[in-house]
Amino acid sequence: MIVVGGAYKERCWYPHWDRIFGSGLRAALAVSKISKNSELYTFADPSLEEDIKATLGAFGVRSHITHVRGRIIAEYLYPLGQVDLFSEGTDMPGGLSLNASGNVALSFGLIEGTAKLEAKFIIHDPQSELVRPDSHVNEQFRPERFITDNLTVILGESDFPGEKNSRSQIDYVRGKYRAKILVSRRRAGGATVYIGDSEPQEVPAYEAQSFFKIGTGDVFAAAYAHYWAERGFGPVEAADIASRCMSYFADGGAIPLPCHTALGDMNRINTYNVMQKIYIAGAVKHLPIGWLATEASEKLRKLGADTFWPVRDVDVEISPGRMSSQNLDGMDDCSAVLALADDANEELISEIDYARKRGIPIVIYSASVPYQKLVDRYGNGPDYQHDFTSALYRVRWASIRDNV
Repeated sequence: MIVVGGAYKERCWYPHWDRIFGSGLRAALAVSKISKNSELYTFADPSLEEDIKATLGAFGVRSHITHVRGRIIAEYLYPLGQVDLFSEGTDMPGGLSLNASGNVALSFGLIEGTAKLEAKFIIHDPQSELVRPDSHVNEQFRPERFITDNLTVILGESDFPGEKNSRSQIDYVRGKYRAKILVSRRRAGGATVYIGDSEPQEVPAYEAQSFFKIGTGDVFAAAYAHYWAERGFGPVEAADIASRCMSYFADGGAIPLPCHTALGDMNRINTYNVMQKIYIAGAVKHLPIGWLATEASEKLRKLGADTFWPVRDVDVEISPGRMSSQNLDGMDDCSAVLALADDANEELISEIDYARKRGIPIVIYSASVPYQKLVDRYGNGPDYQHDFTSALYRVRWASIRDNV
């Protein structure tokens, strides 16, 4: 397989992550065990070339590196947060081009410019969120850049130019690319597959105990490309395997990916068109908890859930050891509880106790309190998480799992 995509530094503050990857490098490594003799075409600053070649060579992947000036960095506060792109030491490179051809080509949107591809099968992920506003992203939509009879375009929900996943937007994107197949990855996991004018087909998410989101879309695209274009699986089955590979990777699974038959059993989660409400618990006594609750509410909405947060939605203070009737009604209307537990307080204990009595799934997040102290304080049963992104995914899946 030919992989065309970026190779650059990724940096995340919580949890700590500081590695040279990028979409192209990660995808090439992901399939290196199952797709022999893969090649990566990428742009990179000369100072990174030796590291990139050594990493790829260790896994049997050939590299074709076009030099650019400037070390690109993609920086995250946490994996589900906004990514900031910048170039270390110089202006962001742009306006460059490269060519590649072969039997199967997996292509990602490039920060530095564009690629012209010729292959029997092309799989393209524009990576719209990773491309800076003044980039050459419009050139990626020129169909003459992709010479093929078999094109799949993979987009995230947030990549659509209008109302997400509306039929008019699906037809618009497929028409722009002249693509026979479009795969729309859902934020909460899973995907929808559009083949010609046929009815869309849904692919489930697969539950993970933790979720390191950075690079999950790269792994999804790489797995889909291998199983659809190289192994001959149908688009829906290939997308289903890709969904499983994505969860395997996010849950601490190292790359290269194993064969799909070695992934083991995974719990399916139907994330398609399932709107549930999640209760956000935790008294806001200082700014960090308030920021976390606000951020959780926003991100859960993007993951497809509504939220009930008493501090925002009820104009009544919770008295120590009890809940107001508005809070009780609010929790009764929710399918799961996300408890922000870095501040120990009686209000939070009363909310968790009520949710436990009602049989509502509880995810407890704390960045600083050790696991055993949380168990001693809140008991067995809740899903304890020390990673914020993992907590958001776990509570979203819990809201679906026990209520569908």
